[in-house]
Amino acid sequence: MAGTTQPGDAPAAIHGELAASVDTISITNGASSAISSVGNVLANSDANSGGTIFLDATVASFTLNNSGLIIAGAEAKATASAVAGNNAIRITDIGDNAVSLTNAASGTIEALGDTAIYLQGDSADITEFTLSNSGEIMADNDLMVLEDVDGAITRITNSGTLSARDSAADHLINLSEVSADFSLVNSGVIESAGTRAVYVDMNDTSLAGNEMVVFNNQSGGRIDADSETVTLLDINEQVNFDNNGSIRATAGASAVSFSGIGNHQVDFNNNASGAISATGNGAVTLADFEATLNFTNANTATISAADDTIVFGPSNNNARLDFSNGGTISGSFPIGRSCVALCRFWRGTGD
Repeated sequence: MAGTTQPGDAPAAIHGELAASVDTISITNGASSAISSVGNVLANSDANSGGTIFLDATVASFTLNNSGLIIAGAEAKATASAVAGNNAIRITDIGDNAVSLTNAASGTIEALGDTAIYLQGDSADITEFTLSNSGEIMADNDLMVLEDVDGAITRITNSGTLSARDSAADHLINLSEVSADFSLVNSGVIESAGTRAVYVDMNDTSLAGNEMVVFNNQSGGRIDADSETVTLLDINEQVNFDNNGSIRATAGASAVSFSGIGNHQVDFNNNASGAISATGNGAVTLADFEATLNFTNANTATISAADDTIVFGPSNNNARLDFSNGGTISGSFPIGRSCVALCRFWRGTGD
């Protein structure tokens, strides 16, 4: 689609239900191209209907390579009061197939309303989701929503900007039941003007193979929200966490919270120059772990909150904590409880 512009005062610019014989969908939008529409029509009973790219995949894999502009809402007329620019990309009935989205440095995917990317497995769960973003992806709320992804291998790499603009936003990245390998590598900006920049409910009830959560906020990477900035629930997997950038709850509690870890090792490293902070309580909470938790706050690294700056909550008497601090852990409370709270520990070691 290089060199083309596809405006439209309609819910979708590209819309259709694919034939069952189609097993692969691939869309490339070039650097000088734009695909735009009004997006979702509010009067439709399906709140997720409409979208600039709006396809029923009829069980097919989906690949997008974008170097241009994909936008929902830009074409709405002033008189079209029943139109909201939701769903820049909406793909349903992907089934047991993979999804790969690449947004290049020159690329923008934007919903002037909610949800820039909406993906649904529908007839079966999506098997794999990969997002590589070097450009900008923006929406007011729920920037990225995945449904029917139970067991999907999920990989998110961001060196650009992911943003939820509305101060009432309650999710930026919103994933549920991705109960397999999950990785997020960030060297750019992930920023919610409201709460929950990264929210993942893994709902993993049993470990199948050597599944792992890898969370790497690299040097220069910034992840911000008012509160509950990074939240992973029901993990039940090994966790490797490395922070060399900044993760902040700028107007409330909980910068990083991992729960439901289960009987799996955790390596949590706030490396040199890493900063984790909450203006409220609980900069870091690690809960429901039953094995070894290796926690390191390195030289020049900082962790700060108003109170209960770090909270460790094991769930049985086999849990072990190996704790090392070479940096700064602080609380701003005038009269508070603790900088490091050890809850329900039966035994442990520390440096």
